Amino acid sequence: MLVAAFAVLAVIVAAILWTPIDLSLAAGREPELRLQLRVSWLHGLVSKEFHRGRHESRPALTETSPPKVKSSGGRSLSRTHSIVRSEGFLPGVVRLLRRLEAGIDVRRAELWARAGFDDPADTGRFLAILFPFTCYLQASSCCRVELEPDFCEQVFYFRARTDVRVVPSRIIGPAVAFALSPATLRAIRASRA
Repeated sequence: MLVAAFAVLAVIVAAILWTPIDLSLAAGREPELRLQLRVSWLHGLVSKEFHRGRHESRPALTETSPPKVKSSGGRSLSRTHSIVRSEGFLPGVVRLLRRLEAGIDVRRAELWARAGFDDPADTGRFLAILFPFTCYLQASSCCRVELEPDFCEQVFYFRARTDVRVVPSRIIGPAVAFALSPATLRAIRASRA
């Protein structure tokens, strides 16, 4: 009886790990930041939505105060530097990203951005750096990127949307292997020193 219970439990865990999870992320800043995440499982039978920012059902505030910026000091920068400089950490991150690619299927990725600086020359330089990357992304059939320069004023607005399917069984192994690798453990020790 106990063996049958463990067998049923193993089948349930296997079904959970091999059933894909669909993630849909939409973000935008026009002029305030909005974020929406939808997580679906069992082909939409079980789903949950998370929102951040103004929703259409809530009225916008007429008066806003400027956001407060916290100063983290140089400690976090030196900590990040020690993590990145630890032996074998960056190759481990690259290896992790390559292995995670097998478990992640990007179905759609769209980005629209309007950017401009006070100086039109800065806007031109900024977009000259970004346009080659947009051409690379446009080569994929699921990606669409539109960049609009604004040479008249300093602005940054964007809308982004992506739909991704994740298979947990293909993600857990590489993530655990990366987390327990000697390079990651060295990086953790280096960040605490």
